Amino acid sequence: MERSTRISKGFDWLSGVYDALAAAIFRKDIRRAQINFLSGIDPGARVLILGGGTGWILEELIKEVPDALVWFVDSSPRMIERARARNIPGAVHFVQMPAEEFGGGEFDVVITPFFLDLFPDDKLRELTGALMSRCRPAVWLASDFVCGGQFWQRALLSVMYRMFRVVCGIEAQGLPAWREILVENGLKVQESESYYGGFILSAKLASV
Repeated sequence: MERSTRISKGFDWLSGVYDALAAAIFRKDIRRAQINFLSGIDPGARVLILGGGTGWILEELIKEVPDALVWFVDSSPRMIERARARNIPGAVHFVQMPAEEFGGGEFDVVITPFFLDLFPDDKLRELTGALMSRCRPAVWLASDFVCGGQFWQRALLSVMYRMFRVVCGIEAQGLPAWREILVENGLKVQESESYYGGFILSAKLASV
């Protein structure tokens, strides 16, 4: 609980600058990756967003799927506050708690926008396994960083992880094998698209 509280407070502190900072570094690519597969979500789908941050993705989701039933989960009270302030039309349930404490329910789609990279491999395996059993999603939309081994990618990852470990107290010291872990937990990559010179990946995975 203490670790979760520290992470929440860290992201509270970043809430006012998070989107601008991400855009300054990754330009429009970081948003393009997150909305890439939203148009393929079925009408009326039950959608779970984990680590939704300031909530801008809600606006894009409701544009594409106006009748979606959405659960928006984030551990940061200020992120939830900023997301609520957008006054998104439609059925959106805001839940302020760490993803690992979320009780679950049946969902058609799980969306993790730059969220899986916060966990070391062992914790991510535990979290994704629990979510697959509790939520049983047919589709998982993940957007996150990947490292192709280029020097600039390794250097940027190192800087980002140092910052988030200091400011937010995350456990991960480097990028987890998030694609492989999702596949281990019963998902198969159907489509994917790369952004920002291959440093960002948007993937649509389906239950097998």
